[in-house]
Amino acid sequence: ISTTDGTTSRLTRDLNSYRHLSLTSDAKTLAFVQNHVVSNIWTQDENAASAKQLRSEAGWLNELIWLPDGRLAYTSNAGGSSDIWTMNADGSDVRQLTVGANARLGLSVTTDGKQFIFAAEKDGKYNLWRVNIDGSNLARITSGDGEFYPQCTPDGNWIVYQSGGNYPTLRKMPVDGGQPTILTKTTASRPSISPDGKFVAYHYLDSSFERSRWGIGISSLENGRRVK
Repeated sequence: ISTTDGTTSRLTRDLNSYRHLSLTSDAKTLAFVQNHVVSNIWTQDENAASAKQLRSEAGWLNELIWLPDGRLAYTSNAGGSSDIWTMNADGSDVRQLTVGANARLGLSVTTDGKQFIFAAEKDGKYNLWRVNIDGSNLARITSGDGEFYPQCTPDGNWIVYQSGGNYPTLRKMPVDGGQPTILTKTTASRPSISPDGKFVAYHYLDSSFERSRWGIGISSLENGRRVK
């Protein structure tokens, strides 16, 4: 990046990640640590011998979820940016649904199986986005500052998600859009909805303890009251 006018130029064009950069004083040689990642997707039942590798590729495979119709959805940077892909439970019929979505840090599917809800970074901010199951009609659905890890409730009415940067809370909003409701008073992250849709589990940091520490909490989805 130019210190005079801010112009940037790209140095690498691969799926590796780079860190710990160090430039020589004459600015001619750059040293760095290169991470070459190979990711895999496996399935397995109660029997360890049943483990089956479905997918293997260079780069990152993240946010793996089952779909109501028995297929799998995941995010992958195989196309250059992190996008949503689907495949059958046996690893066949692999399809890329989005292009340039930059989907990461959360992927969920609506109860009717018609739409994905996911977190994506655009213009330096993470918000929640919606896209049809076939990859059409991509749209941003929140506009806060730092929104991650959406979860759809089993009744199809709500999206529960993490909101905020250094001190996030959990919020819920109607699945069709609308004003969000704050669920937690303490710092909380990574929501997980119970199968009956009545509770949300999450990581939380409670400063009211003698020594502030992380724990796992369970709260009511109706009123946000922590029950355990």
